[in-house]
Amino acid sequence: MVKPPKILPALAAVPGVAYLVISLVVMAALGCKIGAKYSFNVNEGWNAYWAKAAWTGAELYPPLASLRLNNYLPLWFYLTGALGSLVGDNIRAGRAIAAAALLLDGVVIALIAREIVGARKDWWLAGAAFVALFGLFHQDYAAADDPQILASLFMLMALWRVIRTIDGSPPLAEWAGVVLLMILAGLIKHNLVAAPLSIGLFLLLYGRFRAFISFFCLSILAVAVACACLYLAYGKSMFALLLLPRPYRIGVAWSQSLDQFKQYGLLLAVIPFLALRSDAKTRLILIYAVVALVLGVVLSGGDGVDVNVFFDLLFCMAIGLGVMGAGAAQHVRNEAAPLGVRWAAVAGWIAIALLSPLIAVPSARDGIADAFAAVTDGAYADDLQYIRATPGPVVCRDPTLCYWAGKALTLDLNNIRSIAFAAPALEDEVVARIAACEFPLIQLGEDWNDPLNGPLTDRIRAAIEARYKQVRTTPYGRYWRPNCR
Repeated sequence: MVKPPKILPALAAVPGVAYLVISLVVMAALGCKIGAKYSFNVNEGWNAYWAKAAWTGAELYPPLASLRLNNYLPLWFYLTGALGSLVGDNIRAGRAIAAAALLLDGVVIALIAREIVGARKDWWLAGAAFVALFGLFHQDYAAADDPQILASLFMLMALWRVIRTIDGSPPLAEWAGVVLLMILAGLIKHNLVAAPLSIGLFLLLYGRFRAFISFFCLSILAVAVACACLYLAYGKSMFALLLLPRPYRIGVAWSQSLDQFKQYGLLLAVIPFLALRSDAKTRLILIYAVVALVLGVVLSGGDGVDVNVFFDLLFCMAIGLGVMGAGAAQHVRNEAAPLGVRWAAVAGWIAIALLSPLIAVPSARDGIADAFAAVTDGAYADDLQYIRATPGPVVCRDPTLCYWAGKALTLDLNNIRSIAFAAPALEDEVVARIAACEFPLIQLGEDWNDPLNGPLTDRIRAAIEARYKQVRTTPYGRYWRPNCR
């Protein structure tokens, strides 16, 4: 038997150290984001408006005729509205909750990896990997006033409870706790279904029919009770908005999915690696990864759907990295293995864990630098003052600008394509109002004239070009004023 060179364990530890360092940088950026008056994500202002509506008792699910669309469930709005009323800002409140949830997601992911590899292994690496990878790949969602990360926390907690008891026979009360966590997640963000689908599929595939019946029946009961309560509180209008048909484009689904797969690169190798293990806990995570991948591809084609549909896949890859890291460390210590095999294991581990993150560093650097610079950014304040000084209704592609400038949500450009698709007569109304130069100022983003991925329909875009003139361009918007004669 040949003892491994001392450098091998040190090399095997490099990915963990790298993830810890990147995580610390990401956490520092989170702290800067919470306090900065700066737009990092166009969803933030939209969520802040509905939080204000929830907390002030205004109509949370108005008809489409209002030209505003709320297609999220209400719990996030009440949470951020409550905290926002204390700190005086719904966006900063949402960011604080989302930042805390992001770190807690990492903790739960690490605990799931611990259940798979054991308490004595480097299970913490999974949590550090998640925070680091999320900060590199999805910086615009890190500490954003958006509900998905908090909703995912409850889903991950439910998955962790299942993983802990998967080798035994969980009582009905345990399944009730799992379902309750999932219902809480659903009341925050309703389309997070990868985890429950994976658990049900695992129970069916591995012949655990009694557990499946318990889980399925409790889930149906809980969903029915939740829907009944929501109906009593908000009526059928909420369900009509949640189920509103939206355009679907296969080409967008394919291109967005390919972009994500190219970005994740070798990290995707953790999925076939998980298939090499035969224990029930790993098999559940493997099923979760496959379901998350398929759902991400399918959902990507929906109008307005962003890369957040792949977050579940990122959770699985982080868990897989924790399992793979423990396996690499064990391989290094295995004196019975040939030295060449041990060197190959360490080299493969470093390549899979670090190559894609290192490639992503240059593009992520700008987003992280923006978080640090935003604390003292005077240019953004200038844009806010410009909007604030404009009398009358202002339309913002980035509602964060209008929210902080004290303007009402007059026209929901984030969802105008879906509104026009569901009710074409409302598109006629928007075009007519633009043609009449009703709005004294319209703020658009760089994607305003993109017919495929931009926010506007062809007719609305043409109406703006015909009746408005671009008068101001800044890093935060292109501003148009009426040019009516």
